[in-house]
Amino acid sequence: MEFLLANLLHLKHLELHAKDLSDLVDGYRWQILTSNLLSFKFKFKIDLISIEQNFASFRTSFWLQEKHWYVAYDDEYLFSVPHFAPVNANTPYSLPTYYTTPNDNIFRETITKLTLSILPKSSNYHFPNVETLEISCVGPYYILFEIIDLSRVQHLIITWAEYILHLKLMLKTMSSLNRLTIKSAVTFEHLIQMHVCRFQQIRRLQIQSISIENNHNFEELFTCFPYVEHLHIQRVSTRTNLTYLIDGFKHLLNASFGIPFIVELDDEDIKNLLRQPHILLFGSKRLACSTFTCNVYPFSDWTIAVWIGERILCNSAKSSRKSIFRWLRRHGCVFKCLTGHTDENTSN
Repeated sequence: MEFLLANLLHLKHLELHAKDLSDLVDGYRWQILTSNLLSFKFKFKIDLISIEQNFASFRTSFWLQEKHWYVAYDDEYLFSVPHFAPVNANTPYSLPTYYTTPNDNIFRETITKLTLSILPKSSNYHFPNVETLEISCVGPYYILFEIIDLSRVQHLIITWAEYILHLKLMLKTMSSLNRLTIKSAVTFEHLIQMHVCRFQQIRRLQIQSISIENNHNFEELFTCFPYVEHLHIQRVSTRTNLTYLIDGFKHLLNASFGIPFIVELDDEDIKNLLRQPHILLFGSKRLACSTFTCNVYPFSDWTIAVWIGERILCNSAKSSRKSIFRWLRRHGCVFKCLTGHTDENTSN
């Protein structure tokens, strides 16, 4: 390392990642090597034995007063703060085991995702920059007003649909909320109770499944979330529900649906479906008069994705499309181009 840095005479900013190199954990040595740098950030995975002795080398005036470079050690990682400070936290919350910062506020200021596994019993901690809030415990949730700046929350994740019924008052203060994830099935009874919330600000909606038998009852879903643009439902039970969901969300731009009923088809029907995925969407009034693209992905969980309007393929989409062709090729399909020859490039 000394040789490398000695030959980088104009280097001003350095970031290092390393693991299992105990000789790197020496603040005195780094002081000599980095004295001319404007910034030095690192993250080392290492099991420290003499923690206090190692930490003393990072508590010198060079580190704390001259450079203001702070470090912390937790879960076998030695890292620069705030650059590599954790951005995710769970309750009950705990600080890093060792740190050199003047106070511990900086560790809560870097948290952008907070998962509530249990509700805090006191408001000793405050997380001012939480953008994603996941709730995995039962309310009451009044203490959240004291520990989180709810106006900054953009994405709310709840484990069970029932929890949202206890969040009505809190939701009114989430002025930045635009994304909602519900990790459980949503029933018609849930929608009736949610109706008073009217999630008009939600643009991205993700739900595990919809347990509604009567298509007419889907109207409650569309009323609760009238401006959804991006939709993902992990499990849709019937083909009819697909078209009903696409037609019901009037502002929908793209959607993806888990379609487990596909496994009931025979191999020939599945091959036809992969070649012509739009046949799953026959009956949609909206798509009948719109430009759209759709793909079926033959992975462990069969999924159909729909883009309404013009779509530009990104690299990941092209890769997924190739995987479809590979699946078809393995199952005996041969693709013909207009000249009648096998299109090898398409199937690779």
